[in-house]
Amino acid sequence: MPHIFVPMPSSTLRRVAAPLVAAALLATAASCASIGGTLTAPAEHTVITKAKDLRPDKPYLSEDGDKPGMLIGPHYKLAVSGYTATTEVPEDNARVYGFDQPMAVPDDSEFFLAIMDGKSQVHSNEKVKAELTVNDKKRPLDRLPGPSEAIAAVIPAKADVKLTVTDEEKSQTINLRDGKRSEQIDGYYNGGLESDDPVDYDSKGKITADAGAQYEKEKRTLNISMKVGAATKAPWIESKGWADKGKVWVSVPISDMTTDSVYGFAPGSHEPGVDWTLKERELFSLNPNEGKATDSKGKESFKADQSSQTTDGTSSLFSPSEVTLLFQVSDKTTKAELKISPRGKMKAVWANVTGSCSWNDKPSAKEISLAFK
Repeated sequence: MPHIFVPMPSSTLRRVAAPLVAAALLATAASCASIGGTLTAPAEHTVITKAKDLRPDKPYLSEDGDKPGMLIGPHYKLAVSGYTATTEVPEDNARVYGFDQPMAVPDDSEFFLAIMDGKSQVHSNEKVKAELTVNDKKRPLDRLPGPSEAIAAVIPAKADVKLTVTDEEKSQTINLRDGKRSEQIDGYYNGGLESDDPVDYDSKGKITADAGAQYEKEKRTLNISMKVGAATKAPWIESKGWADKGKVWVSVPISDMTTDSVYGFAPGSHEPGVDWTLKERELFSLNPNEGKATDSKGKESFKADQSSQTTDGTSSLFSPSEVTLLFQVSDKTTKAELKISPRGKMKAVWANVTGSCSWNDKPSAKEISLAFK
């Protein structure tokens, strides 16, 4: 005796839900029409499901590094590997399409499955709005698919099918037939979004400390070092929002800023400690492969003095000892040179007098390569 199915309102059928819930609802809502004993799926069935280990029948092909299938925004990174189109869903794949039993499509329709690979990331579904456009008809999605998930839909055969995602009030659109973007934010697709791990900085300089008539002039060597982390590149960041049109933000983490200026003199000598202050905008600049060199946007000052935390008896940390540098450069930037030029202000400190300092040999101004691949 055939099962009786109760139709549900079309608005309910359009909802995108978790795979198991969707399977139950849609199986209940399916039309009682059948093709050769196989039930026919609802005409506007749209659901996000687990793709298991399925691979698309139609993978996207890359042309000149154009990153087909990629759609990236402030709170998501979609990597669509391709799609599969079919007219029947067998029992072993039914749940991938949002059903709990075999299904056929209505006349002149097809099942469409866009599959995400494991590189997809969704940081916050609350921040994004997504919709599927089939020909000219929009189907809102409750959320974006995550890694190894899929968008399954019943659509007219050969229909245009596009995914549009709006994040921080900017929209991008990808054609799910070929993986090409018809609407995009260029800064996300020119080169990589993270640099290779760069080399760290260390150098030394020589100064003369002068206390006037109190002491003879003293010569000292000052060492300075810091760690440089992998840089990131993005058109939008949490602290600043969107970069100017045609620009991206480049962020570079700096840590463990260390010097022996305060405690690096020989025990028992009259050689002075040196208080040293460096300003962020004078210390760091970035020279991108596109556009002009620019100073760091921050206003931090780094101080090494008698209150500084020692690290090994002779060296101490600047305060603060870490900072994330921020630069705004062309969105076509794929590599850049981070220039570090320690100069700043110095003061020589004896037990009972302070004096001036002058450079005999300044620390090297080094350029550290950042390559976004």
